[in-house]
Amino acid sequence: LPVCVVPNGKVGLVIDDETTLSTLDGSHAQKALGSCDCSVGTKRFYTPASRTFPNDTYTDNQDAFILDSTRGCANLCFCNEARTKCWVGQTANTYVEFSPSCTGGKCHVYAVPYTQVFDNIQFNGVKNSAT
Repeated sequence: LPVCVVPNGKVGLVIDDETTLSTLDGSHAQKALGSCDCSVGTKRFYTPASRTFPNDTYTDNQDAFILDSTRGCANLCFCNEARTKCWVGQTANTYVEFSPSCTGGKCHVYAVPYTQVFDNIQFNGVKNSAT
């Protein structure tokens, strides 16, 4: 496959081919600007959030996407780009917002797991996993 390059000033996020995406509320996640195929899945491109505090990216509808394990993602797992470090849900109820950000010319997507109650469901964060 050709090299998949993220456009300048945008944030790239690889979604594994085996991933089933489910969002808690699609209105809080932005649509990808585009995508390209890569060796392990699809790299999607996003506009960086205008504010960097995770709760702000959610209320501003600027998250890349939101994973909620209670909505069809029972084996939630995500890794850094090098795939040298991965995290899995601590329990069956895991909620993670993926927030796109560019600072100082470097762009990344930050995973923001929550440990709290939403809609009467106790969500627990994530833990390190062997890669």
